[in-house]
Amino acid sequence: RKDLEMEIQRRQHENEILEGRLSNAERDSTRLQSELLTARAKAQAVLCNRHLIEFGLANKYKQQTMSKAYSVFRNAYLEGTDLNSKLAAVLAELGVNAKIADVRRDLTDLIHECSNEVHYPVMQHGGFVCGGAQPLGAAVAFAVLKLQEIQALSIDVTFVDEEFRPRARLSCGQVHALKCDASDEAGLTQG
Repeated sequence: RKDLEMEIQRRQHENEILEGRLSNAERDSTRLQSELLTARAKAQAVLCNRHLIEFGLANKYKQQTMSKAYSVFRNAYLEGTDLNSKLAAVLAELGVNAKIADVRRDLTDLIHECSNEVHYPVMQHGGFVCGGAQPLGAAVAFAVLKLQEIQALSIDVTFVDEEFRPRARLSCGQVHALKCDASDEAGLTQG
């Protein structure tokens, strides 16, 4: 009996060490990716849905793994009785026709959902960009706005629609609509 208790304690301790190493590795990876994407964003647009979320989470929840950090963030900021009305308001500001239920579904496991989409067009304007295919693009924009609102993500982000046309600027947790013109319509080439 005592040997079993000691073995359980030993394994719990090993698990804590491994979680700490994973958290450090994820943080290092996010930092390096951020440096690379920041350099790229100076010359071209970088659609980086997953990175924006991970970067904000790493800033807010420094000692936690990405999975744990997203779980805590989701429970604190992406759930609640008024979520539908908040989502409806943001979808209207973004000019997106996604269904609230679909956006909520993508918010449940946003990091995983962002991993499923890997092919993006090359856009002519510069900076960080989120959005794209719906409802995932709207879910990412909503999470980015929340990360900005709680000051975990301090960069401005351009939201693009399903055709990768710039539609809004996300800044300090607020949506600022952009005027679309002919140059926006021709602003991308398929990569």
